[in-house]
Amino acid sequence: MCRNILLFYISFFCCAVVTAQNSVEDYYSIRKEYAHRKENDAHALPSIKKSIMHAKKYRNLKHLFYAYEDAVLYSPNREDKLKYADSCLNTAKLANDEVLVSTAVLGKGIIYYFNYRRFDKALDQYLLAAHIVEKTDDKYLKYKIKYNIGVVKSYLGYYNDALMYFRECLQFFENNLKSELLPPLRFNNTRGYLNTLHQMMICERQLNNWEAVDRLLQQTNRYGNISDFSQEKAYFLKEKGIAVLNKGNWLQAVDLLLEAEQLLLNKKEEGHLSVGYFYLANAYLKTNNTTKAFICLRKVDSLFSRNEAVIPEVPKTYGLLLKNRKFALTPEDISHFTGQLMKADSILQNETPNLSSRIYSEYDTKSLVVEKEKLMQAKNFRNTIITIAFVLIAGLVFFLYKSNQKRKKNLQSYRHLLQKYETATAGPLPVSKGFTKKAEYSEEVIEKLLKKLEEFERTNGFTAKDLTLESLARKLHTNKTHLSYVINEHKQMTLTNYLKTLRINYITNLMLSDPIYLNYNIGALGEMAGFKSRQQFSKQFFEVHNLRPVDFIMLRTKKE
Repeated sequence: MCRNILLFYISFFCCAVVTAQNSVEDYYSIRKEYAHRKENDAHALPSIKKSIMHAKKYRNLKHLFYAYEDAVLYSPNREDKLKYADSCLNTAKLANDEVLVSTAVLGKGIIYYFNYRRFDKALDQYLLAAHIVEKTDDKYLKYKIKYNIGVVKSYLGYYNDALMYFRECLQFFENNLKSELLPPLRFNNTRGYLNTLHQMMICERQLNNWEAVDRLLQQTNRYGNISDFSQEKAYFLKEKGIAVLNKGNWLQAVDLLLEAEQLLLNKKEEGHLSVGYFYLANAYLKTNNTTKAFICLRKVDSLFSRNEAVIPEVPKTYGLLLKNRKFALTPEDISHFTGQLMKADSILQNETPNLSSRIYSEYDTKSLVVEKEKLMQAKNFRNTIITIAFVLIAGLVFFLYKSNQKRKKNLQSYRHLLQKYETATAGPLPVSKGFTKKAEYSEEVIEKLLKKLEEFERTNGFTAKDLTLESLARKLHTNKTHLSYVINEHKQMTLTNYLKTLRINYITNLMLSDPIYLNYNIGALGEMAGFKSRQQFSKQFFEVHNLRPVDFIMLRTKKE
């Protein structure tokens, strides 16, 4: 899937460059030196660096942006990709072009997703790109971002949410294919259409909606023999093989999955290879070919050991190996597979809590402890295991008790928060009419500054980072002494508390009014409100609401 997405973006990028002005003619000229090379080919980098230097020399920001994007595509090292992606983003900001900024943010998210496997950071970038692109008229870019958000949501196990995104993308690509397009644009939209169909199949399959999978497969028939889409053909063979396996056509499933395997091997599609091998193993088990089934499952294990990518089929593979009595596993095998399953579970707990909970129901922690205990008993460590188990159980009981107490406290705070915002009136913070000391300024000066503060609140000026008394005074065309006096006496709070209250109220209202913000990472929400760090946002949110933002989101999500 990684190579496919990269090719998708290369083709999108090429179409974007076609529309550029004559100011990037030098870029085109230099790009001819490496355009024939494949992505991640370091041999292209000397020419790309020459292009970067040329763009810097003539201060051509658009040329520089495209050159940095090429550097991302052709750099084989992920650290270099991220470095060039940051340079790309900085250049886009200097150009003050929101389309370029959104494209750069999206590109950075793709690196986090495919090269670093940091799905949380990838989603942050995708959501930020979506926020920026809304200010532009670039519909194609908007739907590319939606597609990538859908991919992350699918990985996290939010299949219905992902399907909502994919259906919108499919409609967009399909409508474009009905219109007259230049060949590059038609290729782009066709690939987008096919990849979206594939992602929808994955979601429907995970939801056991097999009739929907069949309908989606029927839409791919006319593209099956087009050489330009051999990669997509591999995806559809894989999904068709899984579908016929579900219907009981085991031999046909074997043929389809083996054909898909060859194409996926050529494309080095490790994630989809793991899926294919898992279902191929199940097909072999149905035909009583235990040896080939075991080989396929070991291939999944080998791929996971290399890339540590936890798709749903990886934990299922280890569950099948450990539960199926047909596999004559040695104690070493059991220890290895159990360790791998626990490793996959640990990754899921850190990255994909929703998906992790589903894996627990199929092969939960209790069965892992039992398997480990048997192995250790065989090595005369019975007493140690019993002691550890007792400590773990005692710790678990205490943890559940504390969690329940915390949940009750959080729920009470959440209800109080909702009641507070339901009864609150919209608008600027109230102005106090009572004074703690004698007024030192004329009413005209005070009233003028209060109106400026009201405008500051109405336009969300408080979301700017690093606001100080001096910088805010300068922004409002007054001095620090006047500003400090008015905030202290008429807002009845310090500047720090004033900014904190405005920012927390702002981000809380966003989460209450639009469920999309519940998908944002805590760091991204804090950044939107003007906080310097995730920790500062979480701390000040708790100070205002007596509830952490992560707990608020969890409770709010359950209410939706």
